[in-house]
Amino acid sequence: MLLGISFFVTLFFLVRGYEKKQRKELFSIVATDHIQTFIRSAQSDLESLMSIGRFFNASESVEADEFSAFVRGSLRWHLEVESFQWAPRVSAEERAAFETQRRLAILEPAGNGGVVEAEEGRPDYYPLLYYESLVATQPRYGLDYGADPESRAAIERAMSEEVGKIVATGPVADTLGRAAPTSPPRVRVFLPVFANHAGERRRTPGNAMVKPRVLGVAVMVLNPAVMVRQIKKPDQESLEVGLYDEDRILVPLAAPGEPWADVMEGAHSEMARYLERKDLDMAGRLWTVLCRPSDKFVVEAAWEAWAVLLGGLILTVLLSSYLYTLLGQAAYIENVVTRRTRELASMNVRLQNEIGERERGERALRNSEALYHSLVDSLPMNILRKNARGEITFGNRRYCETMGLPMEQLQGKTDFDLFPRELAEKYVADDHRVMETREVLEDVEAHRRSDGVMVYMHILKAPVTDAMGKVVGTQVIFWDVTEKKQAEEALKQTLADLERSNRDLEQFAYVASHDLQEPLRMVASYTELLSRRYREQLDHEAQEFVHFIVDGALRMKSLIDDLLTYSRLGMRGTAFVGTSCEAALKEALANLQVAIDENGALITHTPLPVVEGDHIQLVQLFQNLVSNAIKFRGEAGPRVAITTQRKGMEWEFAVRDNGIGISPKFLERIFVIFQRLHTREKYPGTGIGLAICKKIIERHGGRIWVESKPDHGSTFHFTLPVHEE
Repeated sequence: MLLGISFFVTLFFLVRGYEKKQRKELFSIVATDHIQTFIRSAQSDLESLMSIGRFFNASESVEADEFSAFVRGSLRWHLEVESFQWAPRVSAEERAAFETQRRLAILEPAGNGGVVEAEEGRPDYYPLLYYESLVATQPRYGLDYGADPESRAAIERAMSEEVGKIVATGPVADTLGRAAPTSPPRVRVFLPVFANHAGERRRTPGNAMVKPRVLGVAVMVLNPAVMVRQIKKPDQESLEVGLYDEDRILVPLAAPGEPWADVMEGAHSEMARYLERKDLDMAGRLWTVLCRPSDKFVVEAAWEAWAVLLGGLILTVLLSSYLYTLLGQAAYIENVVTRRTRELASMNVRLQNEIGERERGERALRNSEALYHSLVDSLPMNILRKNARGEITFGNRRYCETMGLPMEQLQGKTDFDLFPRELAEKYVADDHRVMETREVLEDVEAHRRSDGVMVYMHILKAPVTDAMGKVVGTQVIFWDVTEKKQAEEALKQTLADLERSNRDLEQFAYVASHDLQEPLRMVASYTELLSRRYREQLDHEAQEFVHFIVDGALRMKSLIDDLLTYSRLGMRGTAFVGTSCEAALKEALANLQVAIDENGALITHTPLPVVEGDHIQLVQLFQNLVSNAIKFRGEAGPRVAITTQRKGMEWEFAVRDNGIGISPKFLERIFVIFQRLHTREKYPGTGIGLAICKKIIERHGGRIWVESKPDHGSTFHFTLPVHEE
């Protein structure tokens, strides 16, 4: 009996020691897996915030809907992130303009739990402008992060020379998101966004340090309780996880009064050796992750050991049961190791794929650069590239030929090495302006060669950026436009000469037609006097000659009157104003009322618009077109229809009649001055009416044309500019 008891007691302690060792190894593997999962999750959260910073860096400006669309995908994958926010930096001088533009007051927390308008006197503010969350909360837009001491300290550390990256706060109550007062603590993480797309300082030419301008801060609000809950697996209820921020609790390991509440003070030393601890740097804060077994784990450990002791009394049954338990635990450990091995193998495959993609990208980049240089070398333009210091890094074949030096000698030289000092200073100032404004500079420069000849160069300067969007230099393209410049000057001179010649011709036509009126009246008057006084003494043939003289004088007078009218169109027209075509047509029809009544003509029209024009000339235009439609009538009574249609910034008019029509070969000829298609006996007139119409339309900046067939009437189309109120 004693031997049996000794055997089983010895077996009990041996089994219990082995069981504790196995459970320690199992707990260590599971706890380490949880801690590593937590670290990867935290790193992924920080990378998401970095991507938001790069998004603001890569964009000229970001609107609320763009911000929402960009961050919503990250929120769906990172449930521990309660919200992503954007708070621009607003200086004290910019505050009034910001509140007016955004229609948003800058606020700060009040002592009673509400908010008040932010006090004056602070150098800058960080008001909440954009807010995106999957949690149904209403944020307090405009609430200043700078008013919260914890947040302001984190922002200042983030923008200091020593940090300049991502900085987190300690545990805070998320009042900006309107969280309930009983909510567990949150952690705010801040990323400053700089205007020059980088957080590092730069040096001026005078070797002085210049701090980059801060656009604002991207903010990520983390819920530590959700972070911990995310890493715990449903089948591992025997594991407790706690999270601490330096000396403050983020997620307690156990509530006060429970068995493991005082683990950190060294109580329960038997289970304290199961505690797994990992310290990590979380955006400038020291976080500690603690894992330990739960009560269930302890009970299971104690019960199984005593079960082995009691089972020893019935030998085979409990020993077999215990061996089965050990085998099950070994299989579980093996499954864990196998799963981790598969995960590592999968990660290795992804890494190899990424390496392959990067190598293919580098080859494509080299091929692209070779193709670019080949294309640039074949262009008939001078192309060069300079770095931020103004040193030449590349020049195509044409540029080297222009400078008279090979690229090996040009590389590394500045404008001061190649041009006179005054010209070099201008080029350097232009380069700095292009890099600072990120805008293309276009100019035409005049240079006098050594032989005294003036040459002109068309110059384009554009900023060159790297893959991160940082300006690293300038690219210059220039080419000789001397011939084009000379041609433009010659064209200007020719146009001026032509305009002067047209004015002289119009003046000559006006003066000539006006001065011919008096002698023509004398010829007609004396001829009529001769006919009256000596009618009885003249035979029939002489009287016929006198009739021819009077008729010719009258026709000459009609021609001179029409020529005088034609010449006055360009000299005495009034300024263009909003003119009613309805009123102009009404006045023209009143002038033609006798002809309309005599010929039984019917004139119809749709509502006519107000156009930009000369009222008197528009009356003459309608009068000439309607008069022609009545004059060149067919067998039926004249029918004239006037319609309009707007096309863009002009009105198109159509004057349609049912007259004799025009042969297609004469459609252009009828608009030439003094051109007639019929004899005066059949259709009286001078042949200047349509020429006057064309000149009126051209003075108004429009076009006139005709569509017609013999015996099928004619349709005259013309355009006039729209009158803008």
